[in-house]
Amino acid sequence: MSWLGVQNLEILESLYKNQRIMIEGPPGSGKTTLAKAFIDKQVNKRGIYLCWNNLLMHYTKGILKERNPNNEIEITTFFRFFQNLNRHISNEQLVNYTEEEFYNLVKETLNKFDSSDSLSSYDYIVIDEAQDFFDRGADLFINQLSGFNKNGLHNGNSLILYDIDQSYSMSGRNVSEIADILSSYYSHFKLNETKRSSQNPCIRKLASCVIETPEVLESTNFEEEFPEISVVKHKSLRDLKKHLLNNALNPIRDSHNSLKGQDCILLFESKIFSGKKMNYEDVLYELTIKDIEELTPENIVDTANKLRYTSILKYKGLEKKNVFLVISNPSELNKYEIFVGVTRAILNLEINIVYE
Repeated sequence: MSWLGVQNLEILESLYKNQRIMIEGPPGSGKTTLAKAFIDKQVNKRGIYLCWNNLLMHYTKGILKERNPNNEIEITTFFRFFQNLNRHISNEQLVNYTEEEFYNLVKETLNKFDSSDSLSSYDYIVIDEAQDFFDRGADLFINQLSGFNKNGLHNGNSLILYDIDQSYSMSGRNVSEIADILSSYYSHFKLNETKRSSQNPCIRKLASCVIETPEVLESTNFEEEFPEISVVKHKSLRDLKKHLLNNALNPIRDSHNSLKGQDCILLFESKIFSGKKMNYEDVLYELTIKDIEELTPENIVDTANKLRYTSILKYKGLEKKNVFLVISNPSELNKYEIFVGVTRAILNLEINIVYE
């Protein structure tokens, strides 16, 4: 923990003194490390860890089980928790709910189960990537399912981890005001230094630029401005496939090359991955190559020497040394997702823009 520095050691001490902590910080600033410290101190307590996506959920399960096999903590996603209580709603329907629709679902569900006393409260709650839950009912969940007398915001035991810059919304809303309101119930700390990207300052620099001006990725002086990051432009998915074979997969297959599959991830912008931007069958066809496979909950912790792919949003909260990013034309519409993708990289980043 020495890397936290004198200022951030105050946060670590606060984890042991306060019941409700909010930690704000960019990717790689140490939020997850502090979450583990928070969970470690919850001895013989029943807790729940809520995160944004299934991949992060399964990865966290593996990490926490290895860290402490006897820890009594339920690890799930916010969506999965409420889908289990509303079996008549499919997962596809649920993920397409607007923020307001999901908030109302959370409210109605908690009220319904409150009247039957069939939902037990937790001794502690951890919410990771909380910026995506602020206006989806996170406050209702904390208030009713932590502490006593259904007043968890005042007397519960909870840890909230978030980064406003990574908030994702189908309606383009700003959750800063909600975060400010929630912080009035919490001891609030902000991690300013990025530890994960310190070996390559270009990554953090680019992330900051993308948020302000996504078109920077297409600027003529990009190489001069970001010499350690590559931007490759493709006219089609077929061009992308050839490039990945030569520059990613073949080096991974080469036993004399230092590039290893377990250190790499291929991340697609969600519009491409879901087929909303391009034909999904075409995307899958171009990815039908030996040693390239989709990242799943089943293979997320194995170390096979393969290049795995998924969407940027499905990979939120996770990281790799080497990231191959595939996006469409950078613009105001996809800048937040590009930001998330960029900040998944620890050491090396290649951005592939497909104009098809």
